[in-house]
Amino acid sequence: REGDMTMKRTTITITTAALFLLTGFGAPTKRPDKTALTPSNVEDSLDRARAAGRIDELPATVTVTPVAVKSTQGVEAEKPVTGIYRPEEEIAEHQLERAQRLPLSPDLRIDLSLPKSEYRIGEPVIVRATLVNVADHSVEIAPLLDPQFQFAHYFVTTPEGRTHGLSPVAIACSRGNLQVETLFPHENRIEDVPVFFHKQGWVFTEPGDYALHVTYLGQTPESARIESNTLHFTVIEGTPEDRAAAELAMGHEQGLFLLWNQGDHLTRGIAALEEIVERFPETTLALYARYALGSNMAQEFWNGAKGGEIRPALPDRAAAYLVPLADRLDRRDAPILPPNMIVGTYAMLADAYRKLGDDTRARDVLDRFMARYGNDSRFSEKDLSAIRSLTTSF
Repeated sequence: REGDMTMKRTTITITTAALFLLTGFGAPTKRPDKTALTPSNVEDSLDRARAAGRIDELPATVTVTPVAVKSTQGVEAEKPVTGIYRPEEEIAEHQLERAQRLPLSPDLRIDLSLPKSEYRIGEPVIVRATLVNVADHSVEIAPLLDPQFQFAHYFVTTPEGRTHGLSPVAIACSRGNLQVETLFPHENRIEDVPVFFHKQGWVFTEPGDYALHVTYLGQTPESARIESNTLHFTVIEGTPEDRAAAELAMGHEQGLFLLWNQGDHLTRGIAALEEIVERFPETTLALYARYALGSNMAQEFWNGAKGGEIRPALPDRAAAYLVPLADRLDRRDAPILPPNMIVGTYAMLADAYRKLGDDTRARDVLDRFMARYGNDSRFSEKDLSAIRSLTTSF
């Protein structure tokens, strides 16, 4: 979880094995069944890890159980389990600082690209990151280019010239069970990465010229760093309708919903995006809103806010959002949107029709994509193969 965890001032216990994992230093000379651990002991363990430069070796989470205590009635009972969290942001900073001392990799190149050079305020910016093996031999990589996995660190330079890193809204603990991927000579790995919203909120909030680059630390073993090209793009205010739509869009829940393309529990965000669709249907933001709302309806959703209730996919409601978007994308003067969003629109709409039992309309949607975008250089083989695989599945 994000943020600090407040621990109660009560003595708690932890198994010796778990304590050993937490501290990471030396095997204990004795192995008692349980070892007392207080909040100050936890901080001592973290401090020792920091001093040794090994804080990133801490386990993601250690669960501790409080000592049984007697109630006023004399009945023994255990207090709730307490979790000790790993300071992920501090670890990321440590890893990045260490990475700056690594040489540049001669084997890998990472290219960033955008579908256009000008965005309106509030318009989601989604960058395409392409990791290329430029060597004549295979290279093993962590195939994770999204910042939440902490292998790729994205940096934005604002119109005022300040550079800051993007802090993901959630951090995925991926190192413990990392699935290493082999990148063969001249092969690439492509990922579309949203960079418009992070832990501190919306990123591109003012008009002006921005720059973006990434430092990638996913070559395994970690022996070198990869620095991307620097992208330059401009954010403009747009029309009065664009500005009004942006005011509705740039809230916290709206940002999360557009980032994840789902989230029934984000009710205020959903309401604001639906208002954009209704009031400002011709704006670019309305297209992103339709895509996110349609994506949410196209998949089932586990709603923790409603006691773990699972809402099934609703293909009819997904189609209602996606049909107008696909119609806009069919046109020769179609708006310039991220390639993965265009592919996703047609793929989700075809899948919705298929679930509704209308295979004819589903095939027609996929044919429309290939007719309009099949020879478009913006789309990679990965993009086109996603549509082809759907077409051949009928």
